[in-house]
Amino acid sequence: MSPGGRRLPAALLLALAVTACTNEGEEMTPTGQGPESSGGGATSSAPSAPVELVASVTATVEPGSAPEGFTSGLEGLLVSYSVTNEGAEPIKVATDRAAAQARSATQAPAAVWTSAGSEEDVARLSKQVFGIPDGVLPNEVHRATSVTVEPGATTEDSAFLPLPLQPELPSGGETITVTESPLTDPDAVRRLEVCVQIAPGPTPGQEEPFASTIAADAGDTALVCSEPIPLPGDER
Repeated sequence: MSPGGRRLPAALLLALAVTACTNEGEEMTPTGQGPESSGGGATSSAPSAPVELVASVTATVEPGSAPEGFTSGLEGLLVSYSVTNEGAEPIKVATDRAAAQARSATQAPAAVWTSAGSEEDVARLSKQVFGIPDGVLPNEVHRATSVTVEPGATTEDSAFLPLPLQPELPSGGETITVTESPLTDPDAVRRLEVCVQIAPGPTPGQEEPFASTIAADAGDTALVCSEPIPLPGDER
């Protein structure tokens, strides 16, 4: 799934092959976006070599209390997941959902967007920053905090889903292109899938916050997802 991005010359388009693998070895290949804008310096018009983004996601879930950043005593589902870089180049992996995209969204790192999943009984939990509509120049570019993962390495993270299950996405509008579908029937959910946004790793010497974030105007991001996992005890 790809937020709308800026159109750049074909020489700058990056070929993406993003694979979401599971413990059982099954695959799903989401759609990537176009070239990422450079940060912390002048943009370059030099052609870029193709970059292949390949990552796998595995996840487990159990009942638990909310971690730091949520309302104390809130109960829900604790999700532990890992993302492995299976490509030949470093990648950035989002570690939060860029909560500023929605005014009332909880700012905790474990918070996730909750939307419709890949199947009717699946809810999608995602950490991602949504794109910017073509031709729009926002006053502020939203950014998701990220960690750089070297080829062959794995990063571990967590998410928390408050219960009862409620859909949560930015409202979108003139400055945000929300590419996820709303979760219309939370009572029908029996499984969860964990999705995280990835992007090419930082360029040498790239300054902060560009080196450790994924920006809304980055065109070459993609979403990788785990295989759907059952709710523990069919909780929802």
